Amino acid sequence: MKNKIINFLIVLVLSMILLPGITFADQNSSTTCSLSVIAYDSYADFSFENIKSQVLADPDEIIYVAVIAQNVTDLDTYQIEIKYNNEVIEFIDAYEDIPTMNVQNFLKTNGGKTIGFQALESKSGIINIANTLIGDDTVEAPEGSGIIAVLKLKLLKNSQTKLSLINVKFLDSQQNMNEILNKNDVIIN
Repeated sequence: MKNKIINFLIVLVLSMILLPGITFADQNSSTTCSLSVIAYDSYADFSFENIKSQVLADPDEIIYVAVIAQNVTDLDTYQIEIKYNNEVIEFIDAYEDIPTMNVQNFLKTNGGKTIGFQALESKSGIINIANTLIGDDTVEAPEGSGIIAVLKLKLLKNSQTKLSLINVKFLDSQQNMNEILNKNDVIIN
């Protein structure tokens, strides 16, 4: 519990540091944030190019969910909230990178280093994910599409359920913020 409080305070402090200098950019109509699910036993197919909006799973099965930024320009920082039914799914962990699954965080594509990756259950049934590049070098800020976080979840019981992106904000190197309106959720059967 103490670690969760410390992690929450870190995210809160990062938000307080970043928010005062943020300006809102025009909406980028082609930028999208998607979730892609995959059952643990077939994780070799994990890719931002093969988005899967549904997966069949049994109770007690581990499921990985990739958070994918698509068609971005100059991505420096992101903050995302994901809503889920905590009576059907248990949030186990989150990862910035998973080398054994050949997943490198998209923010690191151009040699950038990140600071502050956090994925916390901010309140029951809501996961808050945030990460940022160190510095403001536009050369290091990636463009295109890639995985920005991976969640590890456990299905608790047989019940169709949905994971929904409810709050997605991307910032560029100049701290201009885009609220991402194009979002793709996933269904677990």
